[in-house]
This record gives sequence, structure tokens and C-alpha cells, in this order.
Amino acid sequence: MENHVMINNRQAKVFYNISTSKEWTIEKSNHETLKVLDELIKFKVSSVKYDKGITLINPLSTIQLVGSLEVTRPSNHIGILRYELPSNTVFTFKYDGDKLPKYGIAKSEKSLKSINDFRERLLKHLSLKDAV
Repeated sequence: MENHVMINNRQAKVFYNISTSKEWTIEKSNHETLKVLDELIKFKVSSVKYDKGITLINPLSTIQLVGSLEVTRPSNHIGILRYELPSNTVFTFKYDGDKLPKYGIAKSEKSLKSINDFRERLLKHLSLKDAV
């Protein structure tokens, strides 16, 4: 399912994830999940907020995530984020004319609070996992 909306002041097509998969839980996460999350929220303190449509913090494609982070299979980490975070937090979209989809985190107080809460849970999970 898809819908056209304004994202970061540009026309875009949003793809809704209708998967009910249980495989993308925090238990499947690793340090690469944290790297992907941190990259997507890199500019969360920016004052940029668009008047119309949705403002996403740092939208990136799979290729950009692989290239900048040297992460394998970033879509798996996006799946974990999507599963663990409230709806309307993680977006998959394409700007009109783009060939590759991008992922982005909504810039809102609710989204950022849920991201921070999840990040703390993720850090705790990773420290327990590393201790084993």
C-alpha cells in the first residue's frame, strides 16, 4: 500500500509496512542496529521543521547506510526499528523520480521520546548480549 504526501517539503510516495512478522524483535538486534538508528537520528537537534507535510530527520537509502556505516543488510535493522517503535515513527518512501526508497524517522516529540526509550533498551540488551 502506498500514499503520496509531502516529506521534507518534497512530494513523496510513502510505503506502508503491513507485515506482522515477529522475527524483527530487539533480540535479533546487534551493534549494527544501533549504528543504523544513530545515523537516522543524527540531526535530531536541528531546528528544521517544515510547515506542510512530514519532517523526517535524516532520510537515507539502503546504499547510503551501507556506504557510510559499512552495515550489512540495513533493511533488517529497519525492520527491527519498525517492529519496536510506534507506527508513524519509521517511514519508507521515495521522492518522485527516485529509484531507491529511503528510510527516515519522523521529527516529533512523540517519535523522539520513543526513539530515546528504545535506544536505552537497545543499549541494555546489547550490554547483556556482550556479557555472555
